[in-house]
Amino acid sequence: MDASRLSHISHASSPLVLNSKLGSSRFARPASGGSSRTGRPSSAGPGRPSTSGRSRPNFSTACQVSARKPEGTTLSNLRPKNTWNYYVSEPPTVSWAEQWSTKVDASGCGDRCSIPDSIVDVLKKMWNDSTKRGVKYLCVLETCYNCEEHARTTMHKSGQYQRYANMVEQMLCSDFPFVSYEQFHLSKAYKACRPPPRRVGAFELYLLYSPYGNNHCVNFLAHSKFVSLRWPCCDKLRDRLRQALPAIVSRVQEVVLDASAWNLAEGRQVIREATALGLANWEPLNDLTDRVASADCCLELGQEAMAGNDKETLRGALQQVSELQLSDDAIAGWRQDLKEKNMAIFNMKSHARRFCQNAAFAIAVRKLQAAMVPPLRLARLVDAVQRGRAAEVAEEDLLPAVDAHGRVSHAIDELRRALQNYNLLELSNSMQRLADMNVEDENIDRARSELGRIASRVQCAVQLQDLVWLQDGLGHWQISTDTPSPMTHDQIIGSSLRSIVGGEKMRLKLQGRVDEAERRYETKQWKALKSAVEKLNDVHVDENTWERWLSALKREDNLSLIKSVSGAGRELKRKLHGSRLQAALKAERISLEQLEAAVSDAEAHSVDQVDVDRARNEAAGVRQRWRSAQEAMEKKLVDVAEVNLWKLQKGRIYMDEWTKKEGPLFDLVCAIRDAEATKDWQAMKAAVEGWQEDKPGANHPAFEAEDSPTRLFRTAGSRGDELQLDELRHEVNDVLNSIKDGSQADPQAELRKAAQMMREMLKLGWELTPARSARLLSLSQKVHAEGGLEASIARFSASMLQVLEGSPRVVFLLDQSLPQHAAEFKAAVAAMAEGFCRHVQGAQWAVVVYGPVQVVHDSTSDPNVLNAALQAHSFSAGPATAAQGLRAAKDAFKEEKDPRIILHLTNGAAENLKDARKAFQVIEALGITVLGICIGKASKVDKLMKISSSGLAFKVEEPAQLVAFVRDALNEVDSMLQVSQAGDADKVLGMLEA
Repeated sequence: MDASRLSHISHASSPLVLNSKLGSSRFARPASGGSSRTGRPSSAGPGRPSTSGRSRPNFSTACQVSARKPEGTTLSNLRPKNTWNYYVSEPPTVSWAEQWSTKVDASGCGDRCSIPDSIVDVLKKMWNDSTKRGVKYLCVLETCYNCEEHARTTMHKSGQYQRYANMVEQMLCSDFPFVSYEQFHLSKAYKACRPPPRRVGAFELYLLYSPYGNNHCVNFLAHSKFVSLRWPCCDKLRDRLRQALPAIVSRVQEVVLDASAWNLAEGRQVIREATALGLANWEPLNDLTDRVASADCCLELGQEAMAGNDKETLRGALQQVSELQLSDDAIAGWRQDLKEKNMAIFNMKSHARRFCQNAAFAIAVRKLQAAMVPPLRLARLVDAVQRGRAAEVAEEDLLPAVDAHGRVSHAIDELRRALQNYNLLELSNSMQRLADMNVEDENIDRARSELGRIASRVQCAVQLQDLVWLQDGLGHWQISTDTPSPMTHDQIIGSSLRSIVGGEKMRLKLQGRVDEAERRYETKQWKALKSAVEKLNDVHVDENTWERWLSALKREDNLSLIKSVSGAGRELKRKLHGSRLQAALKAERISLEQLEAAVSDAEAHSVDQVDVDRARNEAAGVRQRWRSAQEAMEKKLVDVAEVNLWKLQKGRIYMDEWTKKEGPLFDLVCAIRDAEATKDWQAMKAAVEGWQEDKPGANHPAFEAEDSPTRLFRTAGSRGDELQLDELRHEVNDVLNSIKDGSQADPQAELRKAAQMMREMLKLGWELTPARSARLLSLSQKVHAEGGLEASIARFSASMLQVLEGSPRVVFLLDQSLPQHAAEFKAAVAAMAEGFCRHVQGAQWAVVVYGPVQVVHDSTSDPNVLNAALQAHSFSAGPATAAQGLRAAKDAFKEEKDPRIILHLTNGAAENLKDARKAFQVIEALGITVLGICIGKASKVDKLMKISSSGLAFKVEEPAQLVAFVRDALNEVDSMLQVSQAGDADKVLGMLEA
């Protein structure tokens, strides 16, 4: 039988009536389902008819179960029976199949089956007991148990039955929590039977419930191992149970999962029916109840708002109705009423919401771009990726940041583990990888500080041959003397690693001498021990060990004249700490904390006061300079703070605070870098707000580094003005482009708005060049144009004038999916390049085609080279993958210098407009202008507008007219430029404001 099929059993339409009882215990034990060791002729098992000569029954849904009264028969030739725990005194007169099997009858219109009335009798009693407890739905599992009792005739595994029983129980708890679950052989009704109706090899699942809310119940067999010869499949068992349950169960799930499939009246009706059938505490029904309650509240709120003329409340009610997906008949008249009252406000909020979404997308793109600017920081990468996903940035654009995040996170984890495990080789390798990726992180600062602390201590210990200090500093580190010295680390880290490796070599050498002396002590080789001790006279070893050796030598050989430098005597301790202080004074690099500790120990042991005062004065001078740097940072004197900090960092004494990437100066540098990466002039000005220079314009070696706070501070002011100017330029372009595409109801007002913004730009150093004046004059003509081709040429000529600003970076993006238009595209590109070259200098050109994507020529300043490469290129038909083409065009810009323009020539709309739109949004957020031209009558310019900058989408119906259209626009550009040569800025702007 197919595993997807199941016989289902339900009680007959009338209540269960059992007219016969199970036979006596003298009947032979039934054979186990699936047993291959029984002696019966058929291997079908209990309830399994022999499959010889016919196929097994195949059922897809559960059927009703009826009770079967075993009927006796006269058997002339009785076959031998195996007994199982019972004594058979006489041959049975009831056949085994009639007594124990599950019989399937598929001859009628629906599948039905019958089971012994003794089984049904127990099920009926279990149902009656359950209804007294308030149970509405009951699942009973009849399963084989205590399989070890019949292990001689079966191959049953108790654990397998239990696993499937657990699976059934878990499935019921998760998907049908309103259904009670019991096991057949554990019920009181079963245990009360004498003898119990036990079927070996059973795994039968019954579903009982009352469809009419009374004591009458129906019984379905959801799975039968006797019939199917298989264990249950969870998914198919779930489907059969869902089919067997009342239809209201499936309807509730449909309404909850598919909100569009319901209305309020239907929701109320479903709740009433489900509650009547005992589903009151079911979670999906509770969700539906909450939704209906919310809908009632929303409708009531909307009606009150209409009556009270409350536009805001009515708008909120409409929003809730949209979220609840109620049918339009429930809110008849609401929208029209709101439109009549104040539709302008409603549209304004919709535009504001879209603006916020676009702004969030632009911010996310800028964050992604900023996160990839070195030095990389993990927190910035995480924030950029999260913002990108929240703004639904395409995965292709997220990939670089996601990849960098994975690599940086992995390297930082390795560094953290190396610090935790005290593994110098892993620490060196991980810092090497982070340095190669140019990463900044607090864990790197921690590692650098730890290495410096250990290295300075080790250097002193090596000079003094102080084994105690070496053990304290290096004892818990895993150091290999073969650890390579990294070549690309900064000088301090490389020196620290070399000092640590050298210290480890010294430690091993001195420890070898100590171990040899200890071995001689253990073997009582006193003369040899004396020789070893004399060799260690200049080495500082553990005092207890040293005293133990000396005591043994004095006791055994009366060698009282051995010179001891163990530090046990006061004079020798003074000498030891004096040596340590001298080593600290001579160390190339030492932490302030270690120097002060050496001074404190030396003073406590009466070391030469001259050395103590010298070291104390040196430490005091460092602390005073650090206080001066902190005071300068509090006063926000950037140059004074940086100079003091630079002097501290160049000295041999250091503090961890100076090496960590934190503090006001570091925050200033990070804020300026982030503002630069995101092109945010407001953030740039906020970063330097309050900071000043004590000596403006003064030079100092500290200011020569690229990340010098003073150097960045001096350029931040002018850079903020440049960024503000760029933002105003983009806003002006958006306003002018909206005039070009005719989307503004009052274009003259928009011209006045643009003129006001351009006056602000003039204050920031912007210049109204002839090309810009010509663009404004062309727009003024467009406003008064009569329409048709005249207006289109005016719009396109104004767009061409936008390209002529500054030294543009232009990428021609061509659709090669229809090769028959190759000649028109190539001629149009040549005409535009020729026209641009008459008026601009320093421009860069590149050509990219898509369908498939190919870079015809990288950025070049020679249009002739570009045209030659394009003419040599053969167009190949392929899918019009505009999204990939737009991304390739974006990557073709080698530097982030505006203006950057993509001139897109296409045969029609993109194959996947959604992906192309996402690619365009990224390009737009980066400040790149996209001008699109589609050719052919079948082309949809409204779709091209979705992947072009505002007002920069054009259509030429006849491909042969493309070159003429471009040349007419360029001629118009020439005329405008001639007229605007002598134009005055105030005069031109005054004309727009008039």
